[in-house]
Amino acid sequence: MINTNTNTEIDSFKLRIPYNKVEIIDEKLEGTKITYVVETDEILKEFKDNALKFKDNGISTRFAIEVMPTDNKGATKRYLTMLINAKLLKERYFEGITKDNIEVVYNELMEYNVARFSLQTFLEGFTTDTDFKTDVNCTLDEFEDMMQYFKFNARSSNQIGVGYQPFNKKTNKGLQFSVRETKQFKTNPFLKIYRKEIELEHKSKEFKDAYLKGQSIKGISRFEYTLKNNQHYKAVGIKSNTLSHLLGLSDSVKKNILKETINIHIDSSIKKMKVKEGMQPMEMLLHNLIVMQMKQGMSFDKITDFALSTFTDKVAKSRKKTQLNQIYNEYIKGTKRDVSTKNIDSIFSLIGVNNKVE
Repeated sequence: MINTNTNTEIDSFKLRIPYNKVEIIDEKLEGTKITYVVETDEILKEFKDNALKFKDNGISTRFAIEVMPTDNKGATKRYLTMLINAKLLKERYFEGITKDNIEVVYNELMEYNVARFSLQTFLEGFTTDTDFKTDVNCTLDEFEDMMQYFKFNARSSNQIGVGYQPFNKKTNKGLQFSVRETKQFKTNPFLKIYRKEIELEHKSKEFKDAYLKGQSIKGISRFEYTLKNNQHYKAVGIKSNTLSHLLGLSDSVKKNILKETINIHIDSSIKKMKVKEGMQPMEMLLHNLIVMQMKQGMSFDKITDFALSTFTDKVAKSRKKTQLNQIYNEYIKGTKRDVSTKNIDSIFSLIGVNNKVE
């Protein structure tokens, strides 16, 4: 069985190590030199196109020399730059890259015989384009309820690249917000939610067959967000972009970034709802309030907890809870909306992001 914990961990990153701290072994690396007058959002694409690329059993790793500007007077600094993926962990892929397995990643990089550097130098390298992932096991129905939640509540916009882009193909199923190359990482950060089970079967089958035999991938879905650069790190409260610092972040810090990324893309505006005929005015009021929150993805249990949270009189609280339960049991319980919100609530709880009114 795979590790089914729902910690948020590093899935991939780009790492720069100062050139004077490495020993170049593969002379072909000199042919990958990329010189930038100014760092732009095209760097990752150019890097991928020019880098020394290795691909084996579905594991793709890239190396290149980058020459980066250090001021506006023409001064530059050279780096060995690598694009690193959690697939280097092979059978331990689902763990994500952590401080407990980073030496495994380091040893795999050394096996390429491209360059030599110490583990400490590796940990002191500077990261950009860092993807964090959170995996969760859920049924297809639960996953589709989650998709409907995001589609219903997604922030609408006429701008290209703002809002969500659904995909429902044989090779993958899910949706994403923004693009990895976005310059608007504060207001429009990249977020992707997809069925990892399907992606592994179709887009990463070579890797799956080589290293994940005997591991159940059924029901695995993934939440993924990207931190672009040092500015983005600082915007979310991360003080350093060294690999060592990222590996030392607590799960709660990484979960909070996931939560804030989700919240940026969710529209809190209220859409008009229908009510049941024959309901008394107070029943109608309570029904509307319950359904309004359910349309935001809240389960009835959490709606009730929040609604009664400020009551200090136990008798009054009990009466109101009974009244809410009566509305729920008579008009809402067992409906598609009710089941859907329970599924959504369950998934949010599994990934450690509380889906609650604040």
